[in-house]
Amino acid sequence: MGILPIFRELNTIRSEFQRAFETQEAALNDLKEQNVDLRKTCERFEARITDLEASKDLQATLLIKQERFSRRNNVRIVGIKTEDSEDCIKIVKDVLSKVGIPDCRVERAHRDGRVVTGRDRHILAKLSFYQDKLTARRNQRHALQNEDYFIIDDLTRDDLEEKRKWQKKVSEL
Repeated sequence: MGILPIFRELNTIRSEFQRAFETQEAALNDLKEQNVDLRKTCERFEARITDLEASKDLQATLLIKQERFSRRNNVRIVGIKTEDSEDCIKIVKDVLSKVGIPDCRVERAHRDGRVVTGRDRHILAKLSFYQDKLTARRNQRHALQNEDYFIIDDLTRDDLEEKRKWQKKVSEL
């Protein structure tokens, strides 16, 4: 075998290698373009996710604000024993007359919370006027000091957790 067949075979191998190399280079360039496109898509999605999270946080804040507003005229009466066929509106009016609001208008009143054995549920009352709520909260400490029950604000779950978080510090001070 002479040098010429070896030279032809090397040229054939070189051209096949060149074609394979060009094919791989084209595939690599396609992958680079796809990678750039995917990176841009990911950046758009990340920006969208950031916007959606900000919107979700704003909506949650507005929802809490709305819930607080809807509870603005509400009070809870804690510690009144549960009786069969009780009239919660009458109970609320009796308690409110003890704290100095004899003609208070109560829109709604009912027992609230889950039933726990050995524990009475709160009476949740919606008063017609915010000023009545303020008067009840202001006068209740003195007026109900000899009673087994008391009046508290109707707080949202978030506000209640925040209050519990600071309760120990407040009692220390």
